[in-house]
Amino acid sequence: MVATVDDGQIVATVHGTQRYRVELTRSDGAFPWSCSWPSASAREMSKHVVAAGLTATDRSPSGRGSGRRRAPR
Repeated sequence: MVATVDDGQIVATVHGTQRYRVELTRSDGAFPWSCSWPSASAREMSKHVVAAGLTATDRSPSGRGSGRRRAPR
């Protein structure tokens, strides 16, 4: 996954069966998002959005994420 985090916005390319573009923004306590996965819908968030959010949180310089990655099992 390639992700950039800038001022409350995450833009990522998530590698799955194909590559999907994900955008996630923090806005007044809400998190509007978009994902290029064809089955993503307004009611159902894709796993690609969740993966981008978790990865960005883990890499966050704010101290909310540990910045550490778990060893693969």
